[in-house]
Amino acid sequence: AECAAPPPLDVNAAAADLLDRVVAANLTNAALLAAHRTAGRLEREQAEARHALAAGSPYNLRRLFLLEEPLLAAAIRRGDRGAARAVLNRLLVGIHASAGESVDLVKSFYAELVVTVSRTAVWAGGAPEALLQANLSGLGRLSGISGDESLAHWLRAMLEQAMDAVHLARRQDEVATLAEAIAHLHEHFAEDLTRDQLARVACLSPAHFSRQVRRHFGLTFSQLLTRVRLEHATELLATTDRPVAEIARACGYHDPSYFARVFTRAKGSSPSGWRAAQR
Repeated sequence: AECAAPPPLDVNAAAADLLDRVVAANLTNAALLAAHRTAGRLEREQAEARHALAAGSPYNLRRLFLLEEPLLAAAIRRGDRGAARAVLNRLLVGIHASAGESVDLVKSFYAELVVTVSRTAVWAGGAPEALLQANLSGLGRLSGISGDESLAHWLRAMLEQAMDAVHLARRQDEVATLAEAIAHLHEHFAEDLTRDQLARVACLSPAHFSRQVRRHFGLTFSQLLTRVRLEHATELLATTDRPVAEIARACGYHDPSYFARVFTRAKGSSPSGWRAAQR
């Protein structure tokens, strides 16, 4: 019988598996590898920006800023770090091509960029006080930095600070709006409440609301609603003598049999059995 041909080697998968094994065996430093990958990505992006600049039409720095600054601001407002870094790389190449060997001129352009980035981050919701403090600290360090790579690293770090501020503000806004929706859920759980109704309370699309609920609670909307209803049901079972059917209706279950099945599946005991065990 002929031997079956061996399956083709998946080089990428094999390399990834080897890397995982090396890190697990503590033969290399995962953080150092990540730093090398980041440095490699930055070098590649700079090379691409230089190539695009060389292949493009003649320009002056004013025209470059007029073209690129709105794109940078839009990327910051969207929270799109990849797009923001790409614009920044193009600006870096243009700045150095225009400023030549004048380090002071490069620094002045960088300082102007930081002002633009910070102002946009504030417009996008970033905390003004935190951004102002970060800017003062960063600009204070700028005077002591020399060398193109060190300057570029400083500017990228300032961009990441601004992007972090925007991201934090959005997370806080999402938590606040989500908290309002969850409060509404606790007040109206006995009604025929839907995901779309709560999404409107949170001023989010239904799909985005579902993602936020899963991110913060690890549950779907239906699972969260069931949890809230059952928590209220267990409280009524433990502290009152109301009939189980009445408690079911008070917790949003119009069918007592269905309530009993849901309760039993979650608690491992029927509502009556759970009540008896508590007493």
